[in-house]
Amino acid sequence: MTGPHRFDLAVRSSEIDGYGHVNNAVYQQWFEEGREGFLRLGGRDYDWYPAKLGLLFVVARVELDFRAAARRGERGSVTTALVRIGEKSVTFAHRAVRDDGMLWVEGRTVMCWSKDGRAVRVPDDFRSLFATTPSSD
Repeated sequence: MTGPHRFDLAVRSSEIDGYGHVNNAVYQQWFEEGREGFLRLGGRDYDWYPAKLGLLFVVARVELDFRAAARRGERGSVTTALVRIGEKSVTFAHRAVRDDGMLWVEGRTVMCWSKDGRAVRVPDDFRSLFATTPSSD
């Protein structure tokens, strides 16, 4: 069984924009790292699916809700959980939280597998490894 994936981070100077806080695009990079870390919990990564199944695992939708600005030098963590497995897509939930509990941002990412530019069914491999969440269908 795989659970949520969590990693710790320190906000780096290179992630700060002209307004003095983490640029919005950086959160998506953190969440990307979280999704790949989640896949590694099951012995997979983004390269496994094209190499073994000939399928690309691609982002179809991203939602981000910004709650508080993250600033240089602050420490926190990113948590990624699989919250839904559908017929042709999966949904991950993400949270980036400062060490004192302040929520920086939360979001969802919908991903699907693609072959020749078209979405295909969620691979049986993925279902067998990750279909342990109550909201899987």
